[in-house]
Amino acid sequence: MAAKAKKRSRAKRKPFKVFFIGLFAVVGVIAALSFYSYVSHSNQIIFQPLFEEAYSKSSGLNDGIAEIDHAIYASLYDHGIPAKNIHFVAIRPRHQGGFYWDFTELLVKVPQGRSLRDLAKEMSLNLSVLCQTAGCKAEFQDQDEIVFRVFAKGFFTHQINLQVERGKPSGPTGLPRVAVIIDDLGYDPDAASLFGEIDLPLTMSILPATPHAKAIAQAARKRGCEIMLHLPMEPKNYPRLCPGPGALLTKMTPQEIQDTLRSHLGEVPGVVGVNNHMGSCFTERSSQMKIVLKELKERQLFFVDSRTTRETVGYRLGRQLGVPVAQRSVFLDNNLSQKAIHFQMERLLRIAKQDGHALGIGHPHQDTFEVLQDYVERMEREVEMVPASQLVR
Repeated sequence: MAAKAKKRSRAKRKPFKVFFIGLFAVVGVIAALSFYSYVSHSNQIIFQPLFEEAYSKSSGLNDGIAEIDHAIYASLYDHGIPAKNIHFVAIRPRHQGGFYWDFTELLVKVPQGRSLRDLAKEMSLNLSVLCQTAGCKAEFQDQDEIVFRVFAKGFFTHQINLQVERGKPSGPTGLPRVAVIIDDLGYDPDAASLFGEIDLPLTMSILPATPHAKAIAQAARKRGCEIMLHLPMEPKNYPRLCPGPGALLTKMTPQEIQDTLRSHLGEVPGVVGVNNHMGSCFTERSSQMKIVLKELKERQLFFVDSRTTRETVGYRLGRQLGVPVAQRSVFLDNNLSQKAIHFQMERLLRIAKQDGHALGIGHPHQDTFEVLQDYVERMEREVEMVPASQLVR
């Protein structure tokens, strides 16, 4: 009897065991698919492919610079420094010993009534946490000015001038031109529609081989937005780092590259230009890039080099071939937080005022949307916002 009861008990438990095994398997598959296709954030609104690549060369140095940037703006915002008091004096490309980086000089006007020394101490503390990455030297000019010289891995990367604010900051001079491209569209029409509501002439760059590419392009054109093809290209570390379906690969024959490009251009109606998605490997190859650029020239399309590698030949080769070209100045949201995006927007404005023009690339994230909304009035006041086509030459 006991044996029979035990057998019946096992038989009753078996369906539950099978059920839970099946349940866990289903959950596991869903989680795996979600991880492959989505990045989950509580404040995200959309499908999100991988970000554009950071530079492959000097990536360790640039990671260190990104950490320093974060420590700087965390210090400033935590200390209550208004965004209008943070001025990018200069952003200059530098190279040394095979490393490349952008040197940044900031002027921070500390409002009267706030302690210059307290801000300097907080900044020193935040930077000291990065002791293996950043070296920091503060020079006390006088009681109203402190200058920080910051080093990443031994390279001089930042100069921060803290000054007590005297009178009103000087207003902008001239109206430099700024374009902002929103990449990685094609998966979520609601996200694309949301960015289309921003009262700025944003340029929409749409990935091919995506379920809503055509519908998003048609809707964006009706709203008066400029349309680009966001062309996937082979990155370094491929296939571990995957640019998505339909990417141009260096192993392709010239005919395969041409056929793939033509197919993608046919998928997205109203395209006036192309920019690369990833492509740190492909955009370094002159022979392959010539095929792409010659096709664009025949179709009277422009090319924006997203500059995912310092060694890209896209912009230079395009100029040589007579293709209208431009290149990315700033990625707005590779560090996804509103404070970081504000910082990058300030960097974009500084480059525009320094060079007369600048081109930013963002992605369809909720944080990016909210920051761009915050900047509408300021952009209209300080710069001339234009579609990407007006920055090519």
